Amino acid sequence: MRRARLVQYRKIVIEDAPMPEVEAGEVLVASRCCGICGTDVAIYLGRIPSIKPPIVLGHEVSGVVEEVGEGVSGVRRGDRIAVEPLVTCGSCYNCLKGDYNQCENRRVIGVDMDGAFSEYFKAPAERLHPIPDDLPFEVAALAEPLSVAVHATRRGRVSPEDRVVVVGDGTIGLLTAFASKRIRGAEVAILGKHDYKLGLARRLGADYAVNVLREDPVERLRSIWGGRIDVFFDCVGHSPEVVNRSIERVRKGGRVVAVGVFPEDIPVKLGILQDRELELIGASAYTSPDFRKSISLLEEMRSELSGLITRTYPLDRIGEAFEYAVSDREHAVKLVIEVSRS
Repeated sequence: MRRARLVQYRKIVIEDAPMPEVEAGEVLVASRCCGICGTDVAIYLGRIPSIKPPIVLGHEVSGVVEEVGEGVSGVRRGDRIAVEPLVTCGSCYNCLKGDYNQCENRRVIGVDMDGAFSEYFKAPAERLHPIPDDLPFEVAALAEPLSVAVHATRRGRVSPEDRVVVVGDGTIGLLTAFASKRIRGAEVAILGKHDYKLGLARRLGADYAVNVLREDPVERLRSIWGGRIDVFFDCVGHSPEVVNRSIERVRKGGRVVAVGVFPEDIPVKLGILQDRELELIGASAYTSPDFRKSISLLEEMRSELSGLITRTYPLDRIGEAFEYAVSDREHAVKLVIEVSRS
């Protein structure tokens, strides 16, 4: 089989590799389409020191079941599926109570182990989700990032009475704005730096889109809502500035949801958090109900959500795709790699 392997930072090589051997409880998946995630790009650039080459990236994937391992039921060869890329132990406290996204031994396909930028890869049978026959594989590959947003809005307890601000106009920010509006019914404003992406946000349902390079977001939000903001979603991560500004601006008793990837030692204004009785909520990954909801949304709203896909590349051009993701922050929303066709 062929696979695209990151052999050093900013260098991906297409190489031949032996087929993975399927063990009990596992399924061999023929990868069809796999999205490039912000985490993939960060690993590609060497910005996540804990994850080093060589590695096969890719975790936003749809495909077809090729082979099933011993003890697997409910899945057959030829099934069209989207893959929830979490590999969990099933025996720790969180797994046993159903919160397996917080498994003490959690690994992620394409991050902690070789992933789906490969013609074939292994996945736990329990993490496969059927997709409709008429749902294109490239659209089904959006199930994973959409599940992040569905989970985040669930963690944030967003309701129709809420005024929601989403900070960040990347894929996760756009989908969090979409989920807050279309699933939860809230009034939504999104803050970002890219006109093209903010335009997509409006088409996906955001009530307001603010380019922070041209407008003062504090003044704009005050003019819209008079200062009351119930929920902030930080979909940027990395920096203490956004999360602390969110803590300062959300209403008393409000909620700040951390969705982006943060360093472990980020300083947080706990004095304000305590005095104003705020909730700082973490949102990490998803569980099966979030994935099932996402696939249902993709089926119902595919024409809107497919607009997130900027370009599709064959596996042979994956290096070009990654470089485009790095170079065009304005227009590169979701890039999809067509790993194989049959």
